Amino acid sequence: MGNENEQILENEQVLTDAEPRTTYSLDDLFYDETEDANNTDSNKEEVSSDDIDNDVKTGSIPVYVPQYDYQKEFVDKIDSFVEEAWDPQTHGLTLPWDKMDKALNGLQVGLHIIAGESNHGKSALLSCIEVGLINSNPDSVYILSHSLDDTFQDKLARMAAIMSDSTINFIKTPLRSNITQDINDPWYLKWQSAILKVKKASAMLNIKDSTEGGEVETIIERAKETKKMLEELAASTGIRRQLVLTIDSFHDLTSKNTSIMKDENIRWEYLAKTLSDASDALKIPIICTGELIKNGQNRPNIQDIRGASKLRFKAKSILLVYNEVSAKNEGASIYYTLNGQNDKRPVLEVHYAKNKFSPFKGRHYFMFQPEKVRLIMATDESERKYNSKIYG
Repeated sequence: MGNENEQILENEQVLTDAEPRTTYSLDDLFYDETEDANNTDSNKEEVSSDDIDNDVKTGSIPVYVPQYDYQKEFVDKIDSFVEEAWDPQTHGLTLPWDKMDKALNGLQVGLHIIAGESNHGKSALLSCIEVGLINSNPDSVYILSHSLDDTFQDKLARMAAIMSDSTINFIKTPLRSNITQDINDPWYLKWQSAILKVKKASAMLNIKDSTEGGEVETIIERAKETKKMLEELAASTGIRRQLVLTIDSFHDLTSKNTSIMKDENIRWEYLAKTLSDASDALKIPIICTGELIKNGQNRPNIQDIRGASKLRFKAKSILLVYNEVSAKNEGASIYYTLNGQNDKRPVLEVHYAKNKFSPFKGRHYFMFQPEKVRLIMATDESERKYNSKIYG
């Protein structure tokens, strides 16, 4: 028999946002990418003849030969840039939500920070991104996930819950769900299916926790070994996988250099520089969650991140998460409700506080089901309503 907490939202159930109340089917809550189909992207506008060099003709791209020896070094570097620019892996990995994918131009090489208060949803967002990357890029991604804030068991349960649309408790403590290890029990089969999904994902995912080393040097060395393994795999099979390094959380990282750990400012600067340098050297995206300095119930800004002065310059993107239901409980004005229920359910706000990949610096909103680690992107209409509540 299934756990009472294992309530699977069916499509006929609806979600409503804060006043003015609007109903949605779950399908309606997903971003409709056809909205953008008729909007011409800025990089797809019509090409003028003035934009094309006289030496570049249709059907023929000239080979440039340096006129002088002193040009060669620079031209060789330009040629390397050209080769890298047209490498499919520089396209960026596809992120799980169209709006986020467009805002960040896919997941690109660089240091990315997801920062927020405890219990607001930053780890949930990271986990959903990890699973989304696997689902969206099954033949081209490998995620080396480091859970320094939670145990391996906690992280595994979270990932299995996302993959199977189950609650975390159902995955982590099945005996409390009143199910038996009976192959005829559908709930037991659901549980086994959830675990099998994670096992199948092991071709694209590995999870480590702090018991396997939380020093930044250890993690970077592991990333180097993993990248080498992936390169050997590509040579033998032709399957090229982009390594993505994730760390939950940046502020739980330590160093083998004990003197660095004695001064917080030196520590954050060293960790931020080490990760940024590793991202550039290995040509991999690195995503870290981060902690905030307590700022009461206010929405965070970049200065609220611990060690902000170090991270803000090294990170290519900084996403600030905020959950008003977690911060203010029944006093929250940004929330949604389940049809027929009055409890305020959390909306996860994601503010693109720093974004070097596109001009977008706004907010996205997700209907958040913490028990299932489920995030549903709000519709454009809901975003406008939530923005009006925040900005007036």
